[in-house]
Order: sequence, then C-alpha cells, then structure tokens
Amino acid sequence: MDELVKSIDALSREQLTLLVTSLGLSRARVPVLLPGAAVASLPLAPTVSEEDRRVVENLVKIVNFLTKGGDGSNGSSSNGSSGAGAGRPFGAGGGEVVAELLPYLPAVAREVLPQLGTQLVGRISARFVRELFVPAPARR
Repeated sequence: MDELVKSIDALSREQLTLLVTSLGLSRARVPVLLPGAAVASLPLAPTVSEEDRRVVENLVKIVNFLTKGGDGSNGSSSNGSSGAGAGRPFGAGGGEVVAELLPYLPAVAREVLPQLGTQLVGRISARFVRELFVPAPARR
C-alpha cells in the first residue's frame, strides 16, 4: 500500500509539473498567507525529485508488464522477437484474466480505496506542512 501511495503521489506531482510548464507558468508562485509560515510563497509547480522520477519509471514498467505480458522493458523478448501479447492490451489471454478478476473488484475497491485515500492525503498533508513551516536548510 505504501508503494502504491508513493507511486500515485509521485505521478500526480510529475503530471502537475508538466501541466504547469506547458501552460508557461513554471515560474509562478502562490502566496502563503498563514501566520508562522517559514516561506512567503510556494512554487505553483511541485518539486519532483530524482527518486520520484524513478518511482514513476518503475510504475510504468510494472503497468507495461501487466498490460502487455512482456518483461516490462519494451514488450519484446531478449531474442528480439515480439513477446507474448506485444502490442495488445493485457497480453495473450489477458481478456480472460480480466474477466476472471472482475467479480472481485468491488470488494477490493471497498477495502483498498479508503485506506489508499487516507494514506495519500496524509502524505500530501505532511509534505505541505513541511514546505510551509520547516525552514529550507532543515529539510532533507
């Protein structure tokens, strides 16, 4: 669960940064109007660390592996031939796998999504508090 939360957080910040940059607002800042804040403003585009980029790259590899039935690299096997299901969603026989898993999805959603949401909000809130109230040199 922790890795899923970390992945969603990193991916969402990376996408927000791309959006802000594509709109030409990469230098825009948002004023902080809270008493006691260590900073007067925050950048509109969130910070994306090298670790965040690695997390997103790993997430992409996992999704590619699961949806194409490949090894997570480029959908082809080591001998250069197409891997099972290369170019097709869910690989060879993937439709059957999805059909088998479909009845379990509501229970997974009921059990996992609330915990996922709670942990994601906690992670985002903690980062926000750190950015607002912890002076920059004290941050890791």
